[in-house]
Amino acid sequence: RWPDALLMLGDQVYADETSEATRRRIRARRDISSGAGDQVADFEEYTWLYLESWTDPDVRWLLSNVPTAMIFDDHDVRDDWNTSHAWREDMQRTSWWQSRIEGGLASYWVYQHLGNLSPTELAEDELYQKVRTCGGDAEALLRAFAAAADREADGGKGARWSFRRDFGSVRLLVIDSRCGRILADGRRSMVSEAEFDWIVEQTSGACDHLLVGTSLPWLLPRTLHEIE
Repeated sequence: RWPDALLMLGDQVYADETSEATRRRIRARRDISSGAGDQVADFEEYTWLYLESWTDPDVRWLLSNVPTAMIFDDHDVRDDWNTSHAWREDMQRTSWWQSRIEGGLASYWVYQHLGNLSPTELAEDELYQKVRTCGGDAEALLRAFAAAADREADGGKGARWSFRRDFGSVRLLVIDSRCGRILADGRRSMVSEAEFDWIVEQTSGACDHLLVGTSLPWLLPRTLHEIE
């Protein structure tokens, strides 16, 4: 039977473990003895990852024929992305992290997130409409959006990457368990209270099956949780 949809739960690209072909392009573009080294540094280099991954003939055919839904995990940005507030402080002290996170989230919005939204949601998406009507390069818009989305872990407003898709009587609810974490001021939460309220709202209404997708195990027994 032809599949109704494909769900890709995390690590569509590896920004921190690049292929030899990508490393050659990086070395030809900049000095890898400093900064991000041979890892991806910015939006431009993220586009190379998607080009390399998604123009494989079989993958390209699959994506062009089967509806897809996606959510990121750590390697889409960096191993252990947002594991703790201390981790964030370490990254923010580097000279290269800000360009990396802005490039990662902006490219994710373009290559993955827009495809998760329905036509109605796209019509109501403020950033999407600004990008379509800006009449030129939308880099500044995307960089500002990505920077604001990243600040959620430090107590900023952030952005909602979680989404819902309905396939007949089957509802898919995909939860962002990586970018939307709350880590500032001694708090630790996978999602903000506002986002959790949104998640609960999406479970209402009639459906035969509710599928919950996230890129991390979220029902670990306490012992396994502590080991993690």
